[in-house]
Amino acid sequence: MRGPHSPHDPNALAEPDTGLVRAPVLIYLLERKLALSGRTLVPLTLIAVWVDGDAAVRGRVGAVVADTLRGADSLGALDDSHLGLVLDDTAHTGGVWAAERIRTRLAARSTGGGSATAFGVACYPTHAFDAAGLVAAATDAAAHGRRLGPNRIEVAPAAVSVGEEEAHR
Repeated sequence: MRGPHSPHDPNALAEPDTGLVRAPVLIYLLERKLALSGRTLVPLTLIAVWVDGDAAVRGRVGAVVADTLRGADSLGALDDSHLGLVLDDTAHTGGVWAAERIRTRLAARSTGGGSATAFGVACYPTHAFDAAGLVAAATDAAAHGRRLGPNRIEVAPAAVSVGEEEAHR
């Protein structure tokens, strides 16, 4: 046995505050799902949800996310301040709709000031072609939304393809 958990301990895979999978697990799932999307030629959307708050706030946001999205979607941490939502067979417009449903449910469940969030939506192949690019595009879009004001949903700019890059030189 390596580390603090046994190999079959589900706590080794989940964050204690949200109950969602840890970042390395989510990135692994994202990479596998991107490979399948590339093979089947269907879009895949990543939503990065920036959460301003402590573990309790992050847990409440995680619970709303889990209650709102489809059971087949993959949810987890991207890093210490972002949750990641991987939506299979979903273009960025569907990602915006999903983010709006989450934002609406968070507002309905909030008491007092609620929690500040920002949503960044990025889609394969529109905004990035690999996992690292998709994570960067989604978290950058969330950061842009955060700068514009609380609880914004922003879509990443389109990726430049190799042919377009050559034409701009």
